[in-house]
Amino acid sequence: MTTRRSTGSHHVKTNFGVARCLVMCGLGGLVGAVVASACASVVYPVVAFRCDPKDGVDRACPEGFFCCSDDPAATNGALPNFAGREISGGGTPLFAGARNNVSRRGMCVDLTEIDPLSALQDVGAQNCPIPCNPTWEREEIELVCGVGAQQQCCQTVPLGTDDCVFDLDLEIWRPAVGTDVNSLRVQPMTGWSTIQHETHQDPGGVGCMSFTGDAFRDCVAQLTVADQRGFCRTLAVGEACDAAGMLNACEEINMMLRPPPGN
Repeated sequence: MTTRRSTGSHHVKTNFGVARCLVMCGLGGLVGAVVASACASVVYPVVAFRCDPKDGVDRACPEGFFCCSDDPAATNGALPNFAGREISGGGTPLFAGARNNVSRRGMCVDLTEIDPLSALQDVGAQNCPIPCNPTWEREEIELVCGVGAQQQCCQTVPLGTDDCVFDLDLEIWRPAVGTDVNSLRVQPMTGWSTIQHETHQDPGGVGCMSFTGDAFRDCVAQLTVADQRGFCRTLAVGEACDAAGMLNACEEINMMLRPPPGN
């Protein structure tokens, strides 16, 4: 087993205001919303758009939706042992399940449309989709998501340019990880601050500060950006994850298809 270094639609009335509605309209594709009647009424997909679980139920999502973390990070870089899904050698989830409200990254989800048999049962995140890591080996995805070719781990949001760092050893741009914090082997050097990256979990390490000593350092080491966060999905025959086969931001930088951070 390798270590971690590493939807139906639902109709709701929005009271977020026209400005917020326009933001949702602009997301498009993976997390877009279909807008009618000049944004007075919005039809959201089951997994709608990005949110911050730490904002709480009333602020993070529209009425009828819940902000579910999409981060499967667990202690010691192990696979996450969510409630009722004991995995041999698994670790305690750091930002999902019972610690969903510690996460700063998630998706607004209509929990009534999620099959309870393939959802979390953890208190604080009951019926949320199961978080997973799209970069896991196939056997690891099946341990967490279920066995079968139709069980897939789909990345929830794309990487941003600022999620990439230049690895001086590998001489390539790659997604940042927690072990890069204050490291001289990457440029630009990262302190994992609130504004330094675009999709990084736990900016500033606030959630990890609930631990001390080695446990704190381990928590920081498990921090990632969007390429290592997703939800388990049962895909139809011939269906693929939305991002399957697409270049991520760091790969585009390496191919000179987009400028690197700071440019």
